[in-house]
Amino acid sequence: MGYILGDNEKEAITLVTFMYGDTPTYVRYTNWSSDATHPISLEVFTSMVEMKVKLGKMTGMFDEPASSVSMLRNTFTESISEAEPHADIFVTVEELVQDPDETEQKLLTMFIGKVRRCIRGKGGKANNVYVECENVKSRFDVPLGLVTGNHCPWMLGRKGCDPSGTAINIESLKRTGTVTTIDGNTITITGLPSVATRYWHRGYVLFDGLPILIRDWASGDDFGLSLPPPAGWLGKVVTVYPGCDKTIETCRSRWSNEEHFCGAGYAMPPYHPVFERP
Repeated sequence: MGYILGDNEKEAITLVTFMYGDTPTYVRYTNWSSDATHPISLEVFTSMVEMKVKLGKMTGMFDEPASSVSMLRNTFTESISEAEPHADIFVTVEELVQDPDETEQKLLTMFIGKVRRCIRGKGGKANNVYVECENVKSRFDVPLGLVTGNHCPWMLGRKGCDPSGTAINIESLKRTGTVTTIDGNTITITGLPSVATRYWHRGYVLFDGLPILIRDWASGDDFGLSLPPPAGWLGKVVTVYPGCDKTIETCRSRWSNEEHFCGAGYAMPPYHPVFERP
């Protein structure tokens, strides 16, 4: 199946790549009538002639309209449109163009971004999943500012909390354990070492690229998460990162990092939250 571009009568096919997870996992589709091979990577793209790609108008501004991919419901689209949290899904849309009178193909990158949301049956199309995507630039359109409170705004071990990269090595503090039960937002993780009270509180659990905040933990093996994890986490070995209650007492006694505490009334931030980025 060929697609006509304007008056040049050049055949073009669309190649869409989805990527997610730690491994990572790649899923590839094309709107060509048969499977297509990428001219550079030689990866195979599965044929889905019903797939429709709509690219948002490229204005060069932060608030560009979203792009979308409309696809048939299958194993992949069912998994990403379930009412469960999912690891970030990155999207690349390429167009392969070839003039009928030429042998040289032209590969154009049309879009790079991330899946924002997935909707089943949009517009009455029960067999379709509508995948809405945001481009890389739109993800920078985030208001800058700091909450004015006596709690520190920094994330444990990240920039701000550890500007030098030597104060708190968050990667050295992570531990692994096995998920043995899932009950809504509460999961049981066994195999973790004994740690101080509330050590994991406000940290997060990570598996295959999906982090979920630990909303409540004081002691023991039960963790209250901010979202119910996917059922596929059961029996898996997950990584658990410690958190911080953002008080100066904890910063001082547990992390010995009072120098970088930034609660209002204790310190001035090292950058202007309106005009500068950390």
